[in-house]
This record gives sequence, C-alpha cells and structure tokens, in this order.
Amino acid sequence: MGLKQRVEKVIEEADILLEVVDARFIEETRNREMEEKIKFKRKALGIVLNKSDLVPEKNLEEIKRKIQKEFPCVYINAKEKKGVTKLKELIGKLGRGKNSKIGFIGYPNTGKSSVINALIGRHAARTAIKAGLTRGEQFIKLNDTIKLIDSPGVIPFSQRDEEELVMLSAKSPNRVKDVELCAEKILEHLKTNFPEKLETMGINPKKEAYELLEDYAIKKKKLVKGGKPDLKNSAMILCLEWQKGKI
Repeated sequence: MGLKQRVEKVIEEADILLEVVDARFIEETRNREMEEKIKFKRKALGIVLNKSDLVPEKNLEEIKRKIQKEFPCVYINAKEKKGVTKLKELIGKLGRGKNSKIGFIGYPNTGKSSVINALIGRHAARTAIKAGLTRGEQFIKLNDTIKLIDSPGVIPFSQRDEEELVMLSAKSPNRVKDVELCAEKILEHLKTNFPEKLETMGINPKKEAYELLEDYAIKKKKLVKGGKPDLKNSAMILCLEWQKGKI
C-alpha cells in the first residue's frame, strides 16, 4: 500500500482528524486535498499549528483567527509541551465525550509524532528530522476512550520546487543543486512574514535576500579568503537550522 493510500485509510478509520502544520509556513504545509476529502466524509477536522515557539504570538493569534473561520484551531510547541491543554480541550470538543479514534495527518516533518508524544507525555510515536520515518499508521492509546493514529507524511512532490521542498523539510539541503537559492527563499519568507525574527538574529530585514544571506554569513563568522562571506556554507547552515526548528 502506498503512502497516500495509508493516509486515506487513516482518514477512513478515524472519527476525528487533526492536521498538523508548520506555524512558520502555514499555507504551504496545509494539505487542501486531504481537507476536502475529510469534509466530504463529514468528519470533524481540527488544525494544529506546531512549532509555535518559532513565530511571534501576535502572528499566531492572527493566523488562528483566520483559520478558525474554516476549522477549529490551536497552536502548540510540541517540543516543550506548551499548548497541550488547549489541544486536549479541542479533542474533547470535537469528540463530544464519545469514544474516539483521532487520526493525525500532515506533511513530513510538521511534527505529527512529536505532537502525539506531547499529548501522551512519553515517546510512543517515533520522531526524526529525516522525512518519511512514519512509514505506516501507528495506533497509540491516549486513555480509555481515545486512541491516536499517527500516519506517514504525504506531499505532492511533483508540485514543489527544490527550494520549497527544503523549506518543508522534505529534502535535505545536501541534495539540492543551489543551496544558496534555498537559503535566500527562507530569508525572503522571514523578511515578508516575520521581519522581527531577522532582527533578533542581528540582520536588517529591509535588505534584499542575497544581502540577508551575506549578513547571516558574517554573523556566523563564515568567511573565505579576503574576508568575503562564505555564502555556500552559510546557506547550508541556515537551511539545516531551519529544518531543525532553530529558526
């Protein structure tokens, strides 16, 4: 059975679906196709914004209000178990006190397994930076009335360019042709959506993307002969820090 079919099986078996998305990269990590399938089957769907520690709270509240016009939404920092109470409340509302199977869906590395582990307070679901670790569905008991189902991440690769795949943590920066372009795309995204994040990194968000990468290299003290910024190595570091949730 292919990955897409496995996710569809999870949708079929679950009473409630929770879609985990990357709070830094909302629209790109929402799977609209799956959302439509869930709506068609008339099943409850909630959106979980993970990695919320990497986004200013005022941005999170604004994003949450926007999403709640479509689906119930909470944000969480699974790594530090922040927002877990709100997530449990959401599950309770969607389940209406009944015995429920909760299916988790989402693109690779949005943190589905980490959210499950935060919920149950132990490492029951496998986690890793590498995409595709969850090859098949995993069934995990939350309590006497709720069972959690983790699913493999599915992404329509044919619709994505290399730079976006790096941003989605679906492709290693070691395997792309132009890692500098990938880094510039990340910096451009931060400049447009979270300029204050660049400021905390000591980088002026008003500059062009290639200048931002130069400044990043200088801040990291990555220089080549003549004191010029080492753009390639700096781009690699930036992409890896993004994928590891450090930016």
